[in-house]
Amino acid sequence: MPISKSMGAGLAMAVIAGSAAFAQTSANPAGGNPLSAPATRMPAQTPSAAGAGAAPDTTTQRAAGSLSASMFAQKAAMSNQFEIESSQLAGEKARSADIKSFARMMVDDHTRAGEAFRTALRGSNAVQDMPTASMNQLDPPHRQLIGDLQRAEGLEFDRLYVEMQVKAHEEAVAMFRSYSETGDDPKLKAFAAGTLPTLEKHLEHARRLAAPT
Repeated sequence: MPISKSMGAGLAMAVIAGSAAFAQTSANPAGGNPLSAPATRMPAQTPSAAGAGAAPDTTTQRAAGSLSASMFAQKAAMSNQFEIESSQLAGEKARSADIKSFARMMVDDHTRAGEAFRTALRGSNAVQDMPTASMNQLDPPHRQLIGDLQRAEGLEFDRLYVEMQVKAHEEAVAMFRSYSETGDDPKLKAFAAGTLPTLEKHLEHARRLAAPT
């Protein structure tokens, strides 16, 4: 199902993590961060995975596996843009040096991921157009999350940002794992498989930041 130019505006910044080519940037900062509070509500994309290394929930697998190529691309691009914008804020506002380092890595990885994603789109039979305009648009739920981060300060910002990172990466791991196994477009399916290991490393990293010391 080809994506129209109007739908293509949401595809701009590519996926939530990088390709294997930059997986080595996922170095772990020393120590953890004592961040604990009720879980942040994220926009629904797919049901959250139990986490890297855990057995995926079958409901999650069915939901993610049912995505068409165009829907997978749209959700992945939206997630990636959210990661860039939220992590740019963290680079400016986070109090923890470890969180600032993680945020810089996220911005770098997700920016490079855009290039890999555009390559996959060009080779895809289902998704052909990749417009260059309006590449930074978020949907209303993601804009609300960015607004929450803009209003938060100090340790509250650190806690909220890390919660969002854990939740977003749980959802991304579930979606990419399932699409890499059951996807309907060969190019995007290979892209999902190549990106999954980096997503899992990012998730592990975010969980370490969230763990109390």
